[in-house]
Amino acid sequence: MLTMTSHSHIAALDPALQEARAPAVDASRRAAIWEVVQSRLSAQHIVRAHEGEWRCLLPGVEIKRLYLDPTTHIETSLWRIQAGAYVPPHPHSHDEECLVLEGSIVDGDNCFDAGDYVLARAGSMHARLSSPQGALLLIRSQVH
Repeated sequence: MLTMTSHSHIAALDPALQEARAPAVDASRRAAIWEVVQSRLSAQHIVRAHEGEWRCLLPGVEIKRLYLDPTTHIETSLWRIQAGAYVPPHPHSHDEECLVLEGSIVDGDNCFDAGDYVLARAGSMHARLSSPQGALLLIRSQVH
């Protein structure tokens, strides 16, 4: 709900507010517009565990975007890797941060378990990344 203290934000959202108030806008469109307005006014970005879309990247590897910074194109995402699945070797054009949340991954000769953090620097080559028992990763990297 908009309050008196949020008037400074209204000018920036005026086109969306005008559309939302238009009598010709159907209820579902109005709800979608208000969701955008509320997200712009909020100081937090929240994705609940049951929300978001998992998309297949590779066989046995799914990604769920949590946030994409529109200015820097840095994405925070969850990666769910099924037991036995792998990500082939690939270069990194930007830094990539990885926190193992569950399970374990094997990156070349290194094994990383839940709680381990890995920073792959820009310009580095990532070895084959596999997960013999499955894993859940939090990845922060720049998307192209």
